[in-house]
Amino acid sequence: MEDPPILPVFILDPILISSTPERRLHFLFQNLRQLQTDLRARGSDLIIRQGKPVEVLQSLLDESGADQIIAEEDYTPYARLRSVLVGGCLPLKLVQGQQCLHPLAALKTDTAPCFRNFNPLLQRRKFDPEGTYIRRWVPELIGLDASIIHAPWEKGAGVEGYPGPIVEHGSVWERALIAINQRWMNSPEQYCA
Repeated sequence: MEDPPILPVFILDPILISSTPERRLHFLFQNLRQLQTDLRARGSDLIIRQGKPVEVLQSLLDESGADQIIAEEDYTPYARLRSVLVGGCLPLKLVQGQQCLHPLAALKTDTAPCFRNFNPLLQRRKFDPEGTYIRRWVPELIGLDASIIHAPWEKGAGVEGYPGPIVEHGSVWERALIAINQRWMNSPEQYCA
């Protein structure tokens, strides 16, 4: 039994196109052209249409005689709504792909905190304990001892020409956790697909 032909399709959805910055559109169109060129070199093509996804896909089903639409699942709120609308009218099969990670695939299996905190001070101390990188690129700190080079303000070492911290990392992290928890409590369905 021969596999049915596949018709690669990209739909320029007016809702998304109208809110996309010009530079991002340029990037999108450049990559669509490259994909189309690559597919043509392999004896295929990329069909590019503009319009409402349900209408465009219905038209393509009618033109091609296809009996199924296979699309990569997307998890943004608009994409989820679009998938419900298309799937309610047309034979849509969503598959997990390379571009969008399913929210459940990101669940942790260890007991470490759910939300990771990137702490620049800890990273600097861990990966550049002697301050070699800092001394090379921040000349104001060349003469400081390795024990204070990462955060001179902590030891009261005022350095002329070098600013203190813009934010206090601990309080910003606490505020972020509060905001994350509030969002979770208000709409946990965002995180539980």
